[in-house]
Amino acid sequence: MACAYKAAKAGLSVLMIEKMGVFGGNSAICGGNMACPVNPVQKAQGIKDSRELFIKDCLKDGSASTTPNC
Repeated sequence: MACAYKAAKAGLSVLMIEKMGVFGGNSAICGGNMACPVNPVQKAQGIKDSRELFIKDCLKDGSASTTPNC
């Protein structure tokens, strides 16, 4: 959405197509947070994380709305 907004603001013609059942898809319920696996705060607190665990959590939480191979 951000790219479409910037392109439209620059005067380009933009067409956005939503694949989800609600406008905004997952961003409609996001709340503004962003997941950052294996970050310094986690490391400092002794939290073990990995890219693989992050992907597994995203696929589990996203259910049918996630695409594992993109």
